[in-house]
Amino acid sequence: HILEARNLPNLDSVGLSDPYVTVDVYRNGRSMCRIAKTRIIDDNLNPQWEEVFRLPICYRVDELRFKVKDKDVMSAEYIGFMSISGKVLATGDNIEGWFDLKASRKAMFKTLDF
Repeated sequence: HILEARNLPNLDSVGLSDPYVTVDVYRNGRSMCRIAKTRIIDDNLNPQWEEVFRLPICYRVDELRFKVKDKDVMSAEYIGFMSISGKVLATGDNIEGWFDLKASRKAMFKTLDF
């Protein structure tokens, strides 16, 4: 589940950021593929996606990286990210809670039962 974020910075000069999340598989320090993307929520610094993805992963993963971005007309600006290591994923335990976004001073990101 990708639930929500809060205290995202406003990267837009007109209006507020239009955030969305991508989920990428990383191996050997490189993004191997994108496995999920949330919808874009317009003009919101505290978005609530509440989206569920079923993501069977059948190969070695060093980490899953959740990137929060701001959609712009021609591109996207990077807000921040959080990651979950492959070792933690391999335990099969539920991963839930608020996580600080790296590369962002105050923003937080929340997952539930990942």
